[in-house]
Amino acid sequence: MDELARSLGQRHEITVVSSAWEDAVGVSRNGRITIWRLPALRFAERFGVPYPLPWGRHVRAAMHQAGSADVFHAHGALYAHTLLASTLAKRHRKPLILTEHVGFVNYPSAFVNLLQRSAWRVLGDRSIASSRHVTACSDRVQQWLSQRYPERRIDFVGNGVDLARFHPTDDAQRRALRLRFGLPEDEVLVLFVGRDAPKKNLEDVLQIPRTDFTLVVCGSRRKLVGERLIDLGVVSHSSMSSLYACADMLVHAAEGEGFPLAIQEAMASALPAVIRWDPGYIGNVDVTVVSACDTPDALGREVLRLASDPAARRALGDRGRRWAHETWNWDRAARDFERLYVCANDAPATREAAHS
Repeated sequence: MDELARSLGQRHEITVVSSAWEDAVGVSRNGRITIWRLPALRFAERFGVPYPLPWGRHVRAAMHQAGSADVFHAHGALYAHTLLASTLAKRHRKPLILTEHVGFVNYPSAFVNLLQRSAWRVLGDRSIASSRHVTACSDRVQQWLSQRYPERRIDFVGNGVDLARFHPTDDAQRRALRLRFGLPEDEVLVLFVGRDAPKKNLEDVLQIPRTDFTLVVCGSRRKLVGERLIDLGVVSHSSMSSLYACADMLVHAAEGEGFPLAIQEAMASALPAVIRWDPGYIGNVDVTVVSACDTPDALGREVLRLASDPAARRALGDRGRRWAHETWNWDRAARDFERLYVCANDAPATREAAHS
């Protein structure tokens, strides 16, 4: 939620409390935004479930500063950060806004699904009940929440994308960026972005014959090896705009998600997006500006078709870029949330928002 905090930070004091990634631990200040990156235990990730548990000496200090907020905005009903935000909101008698990104995710493991159902009964229901307003960032999640909590109003507020940061580049810049990442200069590069989780369906992508392209994978420490396969491991978000700019196509095979930010960032970069279509995406993107596929086989065929057709890639990328400019804007999303903050406080303005 860096972009949302940046947009809100133009008018408010913002405290962001999140889990640290890699070695980025501690507190930093950027204008009117204070960011706490807390060390976290990540036991659940071995099951493909992202569930960081914040710990360490910074937790108390972060909660102390966040306690002065006029409104708390948490992301994800089940997460420990949301429980902390809910506790602080109740303690200081301030409203909590909750944004749910994924709802219920069907994992291959029956045990993980059982745990998830239990978590929604024990944690999710409590988070929803303690929230003044609940929002969803995709149509699928909004419908799922509305069915589970028919008595609650679920607002739709879609994510934006930083259009100044994510943009296309010329051929000379593309070559320079490829050299920087150690990528082939003259091959068609198909990019896969995703953490190491079964629902990302990387195995389906790896099954596509790489006769006319090289597959570039990032998002986790997989250490993949193979012919015409490059595994970049974990790429910092600050470098992702450069990676999108030097690729030729994004392939996204995941199921059961909200609307992934990687698709938005790729499209803003004029990168054609070949995606496993989810009906829940319909509130976020028009089916005509992506290459929407219903099955893994169809996904593979479309990747191969576009890999050999640069004109079709360019046309699809241009349509996606126009859609991003016309539809996705973080300032608009920030204004939507500001209206909820003001409504929740029943006051003319808010001084500070704390994001988890």
